[in-house]
Amino acid sequence: MPICISRCSRPNQDGRALWKNPTFQQEPWRYLGLCDAVKASREEAKVLTSTIDPIRMALGLLGKGPKFALVTLGSKGVVVGSKDGILKVPAYPETRQFDSTGAGDVMLAGWLVAFWRTRDIAWASAVGSAFASLIVRHSGMAKFRISRRELFRRASWIYPRVLVVQERRGYRATPSI
Repeated sequence: MPICISRCSRPNQDGRALWKNPTFQQEPWRYLGLCDAVKASREEAKVLTSTIDPIRMALGLLGKGPKFALVTLGSKGVVVGSKDGILKVPAYPETRQFDSTGAGDVMLAGWLVAFWRTRDIAWASAVGSAFASLIVRHSGMAKFRISRRELFRRASWIYPRVLVVQERRGYRATPSI
């Protein structure tokens, strides 16, 4: 199920929170316009958009109303879409992949925190991708024993490799450091 992040904490008209609504669980695409950000795996986005191209997936999700669409591509990175354009963010080349469980969710958490702090979509995407690369190295609680220094070293490696694949409204073509 895609993850929907919304600033709206009010329940919908039937009094239930959005994610507890059975219709949302059965037909999530009907509610994507209520979301500020949507994160979907490649497989989830394919179902929601009926396309196999990750860039078109992001555009399709954006067309349903959210401000941001993140399509995770596993070891290939993530495609991030917004009103400013579409970014292709590489994954850090992690050589010790042990357990990828939760990597997409951790990527989103890292993206959210970095975006809220900086309002820089490219930097937030690099941080999210770096965070996911650290999580796949271990299993269980050991996944969360990470070095902040290593996280930002990896994000700094990813950031200049972020590609703007489609620009809108004067978005700068290269990330600035």
